[in-house]
Formats: sequence, C-alpha cells, structure tokens
Amino acid sequence: MKKKNIVILIVCLVVLSLISALVFGNQGLIDVYRTHLEIKRRSEQISEAIESLDSLKEVRDKLVSDTAYIERVAREKLGMSAEDEKIYKFVED
Repeated sequence: MKKKNIVILIVCLVVLSLISALVFGNQGLIDVYRTHLEIKRRSEQISEAIESLDSLKEVRDKLVSDTAYIERVAREKLGMSAEDEKIYKFVED
C-alpha cells in the first residue's frame, strides 16, 4: 500500500511540475500572453504612425500644389501678408 501512495505522490508531483512549467516557464502561457499584449500595443503604434504619415503626405501635397492652402499657412503660421495689405496688431494694456 505504501508503494502505491508513493507512486501516486510522484505522479502528482510530475503533473504539477509540468503544469507549472506550462504556465510559468519560459514560453509558458503567461509569457505568451505578455507577448500577445506587446504585439497588440506595437500594432496600435504602427497604425497611429501610418495615420500620421498619411496626414503629413496630404499636407506635403497641398504645400506643393494648392496655392490657397500655401497662402493660408503663410498667413496663419508665419504671420505673412500680401504686399498691398496692412496688418494691425491690438495690444492690451
């Protein structure tokens, strides 16, 4: 009877060791889940970068070909004006 108990104990320890290795070991379930989360986070970063790149390409194309857009950018961002225009700045006391 004692040998049977020892065999059962050994089998249980082996099974627990295998389950522990499967869950916590290198390339175990926890590691796979962390890798999955990292891949998901990186994919989101790539999507955001692609959207930003597309937006910048649109701006570049407008700056090359759209004179109205170029004028608007020059006025708003650079504070420029046409030759015959006067600019008034109101300063508060």
